[in-house]
Amino acid sequence: MLYLSGPLGASSARARAEGLRGELQGSAHRWDTLYSDWSESGGRNAVTKWLDPSRARNASKLVIVAQNDDMAAGARAAVEQWGQGTGSAVDLRVLGCDGSLQRGQRLVSDGRLTATIVVPPVSGRAIEEHAIAARGGRRPEARVIVPVRPWPDLNALRFKHNGIRF
Repeated sequence: MLYLSGPLGASSARARAEGLRGELQGSAHRWDTLYSDWSESGGRNAVTKWLDPSRARNASKLVIVAQNDDMAAGARAAVEQWGQGTGSAVDLRVLGCDGSLQRGQRLVSDGRLTATIVVPPVSGRAIEEHAIAARGGRRPEARVIVPVRPWPDLNALRFKHNGIRF
């Protein structure tokens, strides 16, 4: 397994990596961690460097887990380009994270990602906390933990705009 992390200094990258380690602790899963800058081109570059000739023999079956959908898409592109250049077939699974309708879920629908983790937006909660404080209410805590709620079925999230189904 390849794990694509955001930059070493990013607190969100560290938190996501801690979550993965916690889930896989004690399992037989092994992985290499690569670092990128959250971008599609960064994901592509990191995986291209990893696919040097000394590792090429290990890439016939590969699972890539990326901390966001852009890096996941770039990683897939790198493996596909490598496979075309070497004539190697790769059994590839690519998992992303963020799952926005405009990007991650569309990449899954298009077959570019195997799956994405849908992370609900938290900006509404931030605005709510600010509004309470601005109206003279309580001051927000230094750290607010937003609980995860069950996500509706993806079909329930689809909508039409100007006759186009999303």
